[in-house]
Amino acid sequence: MKIGSAIIIRTEKECFQNLEKFENLIMDKLITPLVIHCDETKMKIEKLDIGHLTSNDKYNGIFFIQKENFK
Repeated sequence: MKIGSAIIIRTEKECFQNLEKFENLIMDKLITPLVIHCDETKMKIEKLDIGHLTSNDKYNGIFFIQKENFK
């Protein structure tokens, strides 16, 4: 079964929009405690991205920034 590129693009956009509220909720939960752990690591996904790992005693989050946008 073939899946057209338009369907993939539309689905990716829909997933991103649906996860945005959840991502913002996790980010809020990660920045409110008195103590958090932060780490930065480089990871090749399609190109070199910078992964920011943030965690506390209840939540973990990793957020990526493409290297060319990180200056």
